[in-house]
Amino acid sequence: MKKIEIAILIACLMAVAYQPVYALDFEFAVGQTHYKNDHNGRWYVEGYPRIEELKDTALSVGLSQKIGSLRYRLEYLNLGEARIMSNAPNDSEYGPGVTQDSCSGCALYTITGRGSVAGGLVSVNKDFDLFGIPFYVEAGAFAFRPKWQVAISETNTGRHLGDLSRNDQMRIGPVLGIGIRYKAVDIGIRYLNVSAGGDVPTYYTDAYTGMIRIFF
Repeated sequence: MKKIEIAILIACLMAVAYQPVYALDFEFAVGQTHYKNDHNGRWYVEGYPRIEELKDTALSVGLSQKIGSLRYRLEYLNLGEARIMSNAPNDSEYGPGVTQDSCSGCALYTITGRGSVAGGLVSVNKDFDLFGIPFYVEAGAFAFRPKWQVAISETNTGRHLGDLSRNDQMRIGPVLGIGIRYKAVDIGIRYLNVSAGGDVPTYYTDAYTGMIRIFF
């Protein structure tokens, strides 16, 4: 039995020590997302009160493979949620330059919205050294499903007027990034286009992430 156990141990050590030229790396990353809101007049009006929560935890798991100076990555990325509560006048009473003072007699509505972004990301990293520091640049595509729901009510009475939501077909947006990798740790930042227009547009158009990634 001892000989069998030793043989198994030796086999395990050899398997761990052996690294194929194009070995797959398993990845796990955690960080923070910062969503960028859309333009004035879409779910909020400048000059009126609003509360935004545009930061949340970002998580990802995936696989990557390095071939030469390029690293090819496939991952699932969850950017977390964004939330807003704002007051705004009716669309017919809104125009550029409208404020609470200039529209004191306007009917006000309260908009409460929340949404999230998650999907699959494919990218290619290119390594380069700068002053001896191992940097990389990244470019890819993010296939995501936009989720967004809004409740609208009268501000003065609190009467609920209705809900709007979307959870539609997949969309694809570009991804750009830069980072530093040292051994099995990667620190990087990304820009992702996550805009979704239509009858119920999302509150956010872009997202920025800063993440720490560990390779196994």
